[in-house]
Amino acid sequence: MTNDQIDEFVDRYLREMQTTTSEESSVWSTLDSLTDDEPETAWRVIRRLVAESPEMYLHQIGAGPLEALLSNRPECFGLAVSVANTDNKFREALRYVRGVEIPAEWHEAYDQLWRSEL
Repeated sequence: MTNDQIDEFVDRYLREMQTTTSEESSVWSTLDSLTDDEPETAWRVIRRLVAESPEMYLHQIGAGPLEALLSNRPECFGLAVSVANTDNKFREALRYVRGVEIPAEWHEAYDQLWRSEL
């Protein structure tokens, strides 16, 4: 996806997140596919979603596409922890990720993340 395509996708995703359930939305399934097929693009989209989303929707991003990406691509976990150390909104979205096996090399950093304040 180009930056312009990501812009359009994020705008559409945020609009649909407020009015549509995941079962009805094509953008949800598209992003889910990206987490499998194009994790770098999914990461860029998720970062933009977190940055542009109202805080009241961060749980949906965390429990949805961010959780899917980290489940499918555990190698992204370190990047997520690093970003969460400096970005409050991303940290809040990460708080809603459940059921993801944390790679052993990131256990300590992940635990420290929740003991520290930004």
